[in-house]
Amino acid sequence: MRDPQYDLSADSLLYNTQTQISTFITETFIQFKDSTHRTVRTKEGFYDLRTKRAQFGKRPRLTDGAKQLTGDDVQVDDSTGISVARGHAVLIDTAEGLRLLADTMVNRKKDNRFFATGRPLMALKQDKDSIYVTADTLAAGRLVDFEIDQRRIAHDDSLHRKYVDSIEKSRPTAFTC
Repeated sequence: MRDPQYDLSADSLLYNTQTQISTFITETFIQFKDSTHRTVRTKEGFYDLRTKRAQFGKRPRLTDGAKQLTGDDVQVDDSTGISVARGHAVLIDTAEGLRLLADTMVNRKKDNRFFATGRPLMALKQDKDSIYVTADTLAAGRLVDFEIDQRRIAHDDSLHRKYVDSIEKSRPTAFTC
């Protein structure tokens, strides 16, 4: 199937002309014709042409330049540039020398950020060695964006604290000695 935005090859494909939803039921290969020439290899899933949202299953592999993303299930929203991989998610960035493994991973293409939870492990290649980083949560992005997020979180939290503290102070103490 050839479209001005992508080329798609598959043995079988279901397409609903009214809803403009393509449903993948066999091995499918999609190559986008934008400047990145992204590719998708999947065995099941769907793509909604109206909302530009997709869900791919059975360990799809999405390649975007030097980055490759896979997981048991991957959801993509092309309108926001956000992709979510669940179940043994793997992100490989050959340009940055990065490999990230996690149960759940969220990637934001527009500002090149990621957020990983569920036993994440990041390996950073440096010359002939690697650095391994693990935690309960890993996030990466530009420092400027991180500082903006921290101010927003602190502001939101301070509003929450003011509200909760005012309720706590207005209540009489239930126990007295």
